Amino acid sequence: GTGVWQYQLVVPATTTAAAVTTPTRQVTGFVVVVTSISPSTGSTQGGTLVSITGSGFTGSTSVTFAGVAGTSLTVVSDTSLKAVTPAHASGTVDVQVVTPTGKSATSASSKYTFVAPPTISKVAPTSGPLSGGTTVTITGTGFTSSATVKFGSVNAAGVTVLSSTQLTAVSPAGSPGSVDVSVTTSGGTSPAGSSAKFTYEGCIRGTRHISADVTSTMTWSPECVTVYILDAPVAVLPGVTLSVAPGTIVKAAPGSSLSVQGSLVAAGTAAAPVTFT
Repeated sequence: GTGVWQYQLVVPATTTAAAVTTPTRQVTGFVVVVTSISPSTGSTQGGTLVSITGSGFTGSTSVTFAGVAGTSLTVVSDTSLKAVTPAHASGTVDVQVVTPTGKSATSASSKYTFVAPPTISKVAPTSGPLSGGTTVTITGTGFTSSATVKFGSVNAAGVTVLSSTQLTAVSPAGSPGSVDVSVTTSGGTSPAGSSAKFTYEGCIRGTRHISADVTSTMTWSPECVTVYILDAPVAVLPGVTLSVAPGTIVKAAPGSSLSVQGSLVAAGTAAAPVTFT
């Protein structure tokens, strides 16, 4: 392969160095050199695929990170290889390429930094509208300038890292309910937990189909439902109250019905009547 070779001048003991015009060149070893590692940071949990460039990689048998071998070694060429980092404590370590004839020397170009994943201990406020736009302050550890934030699976906008323990982000639009908030850095993604939740409040108006009996006290309201459609015979069971709020529209599909064995309260007004059709 190509690369850097070391040579040793062999001078006979009976000859002065000045008299040697064509010295014998004896190979004493092939030098493996690492010139760059990309990316140069990754999670303490390992699993980061890194590309290493240099020379003398042909026949490489392993790549070590502070003496711990990586996995999935792929020698692309004499000047390029890839490997997956092992798990390791946080900190900067030496990376060395190992071949049958030796291993690369350490240098500033052969360093890799293990970074612990961020954590989230608090989200404030913990709720906001479906339309998004809420500026949320996130407190935790391990935040870096390149941190990104997600609400559920959606990226947040306007991420501002205030310190390694606090940042702000603007919530994207979402659907009703609670989602996990996560922060991602080169060290990985923060784990889910009760302290990393955000709730979208409100509802998306639409049609609601009813085919099951009403088994618990509830209210049908036009706040989130444009029309309730009965798809089958539906009964309000004994001991159960169904309240129908002003402005509610209830439609019955063919073959459906609404029977009341408990209580039905339809509180329509002249301006907002309850409509059964």
